[in-house]
Amino acid sequence: MLKDNNFLFWLEFFYTIIPHVDLIYDQIQSHSENSSFLQSAIIMFSKAISTIREKIKPPQTSTPEIKRRMYFTPQHTPELYSRDLTIMAKESFHTICFLASERFKFTRHLSEAKLKDSDQFENFSLNFPLKELEETAFSYPMLNKAKLRTEVSVLHGR
Repeated sequence: MLKDNNFLFWLEFFYTIIPHVDLIYDQIQSHSENSSFLQSAIIMFSKAISTIREKIKPPQTSTPEIKRRMYFTPQHTPELYSRDLTIMAKESFHTICFLASERFKFTRHLSEAKLKDSDQFENFSLNFPLKELEETAFSYPMLNKAKLRTEVSVLHGR
């Protein structure tokens, strides 16, 4: 298996991505209520993945040992095989970036959840969370902002 060029190519592919996946996972877990931080973390993740995507190298397929181990038809030469793997890897990078941004596209609801966080009530009674109120009103335009502010103030006063 460690001599399989296809396996080694994908092993290197995931080896380069996993540290970035771990990093964004940790960031999301530690700052789960800050929507602006999550958006910037996703942008940084996408930039890192795009940088790796641009540096991807085609696998080695021209050595006699590899040619002997692999069966190629006249229509599918080692060079085409190498190009196909590179294209698949670049598509995979694109899919990872797309899914990460899609999954965290709408994070403004976190501001609404923060308004109801009982651990923050003491802080909010001293300093009203206007930023979170604004984000909530923007995210849910059907809400009456003045009424929401009153309800949140009553909630924090208890």
